[in-house]
Amino acid sequence: MTWYLDNVYEINKEAPYTFYLPSSEVLEKLKVGDLVKLIFVTKNEEEDGFN
Repeated sequence: MTWYLDNVYEINKEAPYTFYLPSSEVLEKLKVGDLVKLIFVTKNEEEDGFN
């Protein structure tokens, strides 16, 4: 299985009102132990047709 992390900045550019990104100031204050959301994208199609 091959995967990569999606570019959230590109998603935010396409849909800024529906895909929220915190400000640079907030992102710079992240530290080990903070919870964040990651979007994994796979290139392999599964048996059910989903990636």
